Amino acid sequence: MNTRLKCLAAAAVGLFGGLAQAAQTDFTGSLSFDNSVAKIFFDVTSTVANVTLWTDSFDNGTHFDPVIELWAMSSSTSGSLMGESDDFVGAPIAGQTSADSALSFSALAPGHYLLTVVASPNFAVSGAYADGFALDAASPGALTGLAGYSVHIGAAGTGISPVPEPAPWALLLAGGAAIAWRGSKRRDNAA
Repeated sequence: MNTRLKCLAAAAVGLFGGLAQAAQTDFTGSLSFDNSVAKIFFDVTSTVANVTLWTDSFDNGTHFDPVIELWAMSSSTSGSLMGESDDFVGAPIAGQTSADSALSFSALAPGHYLLTVVASPNFAVSGAYADGFALDAASPGALTGLAGYSVHIGAAGTGISPVPEPAPWALLLAGGAAIAWRGSKRRDNAA
């Protein structure tokens, strides 16, 4: 196996293996409109305790007012609402301001989960993910504040594993294939 390909494979295993072992996983992104929904899928591979999900992006009104929801997913389009938060309760986590959001769970069982981030007042319509959000039928409007968000998942122990988007996996595989192809061309030219 080509040395570059081995290095690429080792880096990929290290990156995704490291995410699975982390006690905290962080995500950033932005919403386009007031009815946009950011979706972060993750798996729990073994029961995890003291799970907290929170945002620290409101920045005293510089950014939009974030709302987070946690869904237990039975498929990619069907799930049950486990919790929704427009603001945090209790002592703020480092970096939070008054309109940031937080959810806490004593434990999460193994399964597939979805964390959604929306701008207030785009709350979940019901406890069923398939029912959507309050502003789904509305024309897209401008956000109040900047579009960026920062959301975190923290837990005692390991067992939370982000589900990568298809695009990064495709890029990783395409890059590996290109390196392998280039290496085989060099070997052919050397012979």
